[in-house]
Amino acid sequence: MEKDEITPEYVINYAKRIGIENPKIEQIKSVFETMKKYEDNHWWDEKDSAIASFYQVFENTLILNLDNYREGLTRLLGRVIVWPAELFTNKESIQKEALEAKTLYSLNINHSNEYAKEKLKEGIKSFEDYCKKTGKKMLKMDLNQDSPDDGRDENGIDNSGYDGWLK
Repeated sequence: MEKDEITPEYVINYAKRIGIENPKIEQIKSVFETMKKYEDNHWWDEKDSAIASFYQVFENTLILNLDNYREGLTRLLGRVIVWPAELFTNKESIQKEALEAKTLYSLNINHSNEYAKEKLKEGIKSFEDYCKKTGKKMLKMDLNQDSPDDGRDENGIDNSGYDGWLK
């Protein structure tokens, strides 16, 4: 199957396919320039969202639908990510992790749960550091809890202060 030529019209049609009815001229131009550099590698049309997300993580211009990008990156890395904060505060680390994960993903090998949990903690830590630096608030989560009942009284009420409320 021959790939369609990348033209502004192609970009507009692609935007409609992913649910953007009236893309702005700046968006069309930015997406066009990004797509054009890949020539026949139309990774944004890849059926496997993990592979498409691998390419997307190295681009500054968002081409993928956000839901597909998040789902694909989660599958590629084999772990939950702090979405989208981790991409903004820890992008270089995510890119490095994606390079390592691509080979494992192609071999259908997953990291251990401990590795995934450690990487998630790193992502949360980078977001916490960003919040401290910028003075922004974030929701607190306790990843060390073994079950949803930890830290709760007999009525199931969390008394730890880390139940998703701003402190």
